Amino acid sequence: MVVKNEYSENLSPIERQLASTLKPVKPSRAFIQTTRRKFNFASPTIVAQRLSDMHFVFLLLASCLGAALFIITGTRLMYYLTGRYK
Repeated sequence: MVVKNEYSENLSPIERQLASTLKPVKPSRAFIQTTRRKFNFASPTIVAQRLSDMHFVFLLLASCLGAALFIITGTRLMYYLTGRYK
C-alpha cells in the first residue's frame, strides 16, 4: 500500500514504504502526566542547599575522581593487553 499525497513524488521507495507503514501515535493524557511527575526537576534552592553541604560535595568529588581513575586504569589495561605498548 503506497500513500498518495503531494510529497509522494519526491520520496524514495523506502521512504514511501515507511510513510505507509508508520502511523503517528498520540500518548494518553495519563501517560503524559505520569511522565511529567517522574521528571520533576529539583528547584534551584534545593541544588544550592546540597552544594553547601560539605559531605555531599566531598562525596561528589570523590565519585568523579574514582570514575576518572577507573576509566584511566581500564584504558591502560586494554592498551597493554592489545600489545600496543611495544
